[in-house]
Amino acid sequence: MPADPRLASLLGTINRSVSERTFEADVLPYLKEIWLEDYTSSMSEWDIVEVSPDNFSYLFDVGRGRLIAAWGIGRGKHTDERDVSRMKRHPKGAGARYHRGHAIPHTLGGGTDINLVAQ
Repeated sequence: MPADPRLASLLGTINRSVSERTFEADVLPYLKEIWLEDYTSSMSEWDIVEVSPDNFSYLFDVGRGRLIAAWGIGRGKHTDERDVSRMKRHPKGAGARYHRGHAIPHTLGGGTDINLVAQ
């Protein structure tokens, strides 16, 4: 994403006492707007949904099976075991040279399914 003066200004308003509230009320709506404008400008068709399992959110193009964006605020180290058997069943889809990775790290609470992407 190119340098964006409005985003820089919004991020400048965040401090410890208002960070989460400001992020959700001001920064996030703007980010979603520019993510969607950028994505839809290069596609003739799309079927975009926003889902929020656990403490994170995802913009996903259902028609293309493509994760557009993932975000959330970590709540400290996530210590649950990975669901290795579920991850093994998740399709790689991008060929033998790719592996699955987490859009949001497992150690921050990122799950499987929509959070797994080919790398």
